[in-house]
Amino acid sequence: MRSPRLEDGYERSDADPRPLVLAVFVLALLVAGALAVSAWLSQDAAAELLGAESANPVRALRIAPPGPELQAVPARELEEQRAWEERMLTTTGWIDPVNGVVRIPVERAIELSLEEGFPVRAEAKK
Repeated sequence: MRSPRLEDGYERSDADPRPLVLAVFVLALLVAGALAVSAWLSQDAAAELLGAESANPVRALRIAPPGPELQAVPARELEEQRAWEERMLTTTGWIDPVNGVVRIPVERAIELSLEEGFPVRAEAKK
């Protein structure tokens, strides 16, 4: 190690520029490499976005859903519905033949209920 010379005005042994220049050079290479990778990724992403049909997933949600299916002849369908309901209320028929469940007209069900009576609690009979 040399001794510092006072006539230069600074100490030469403490100011070695090689490591500093090398560090700046390595840092510049790293920054340039990062910029190059960033530009490549940006171009790749831009090309993918431009080439995709639906790049935005929210765009698919903006499409209006199909409207309700309208009745072709609403008056006739209403007549058919009311006729079916009338048949269910006024005619007899099997609901579950295996278990012996039968459908009877409403008027007849009311008559049978009045004839048989309704169940009453034992306390209410007193």
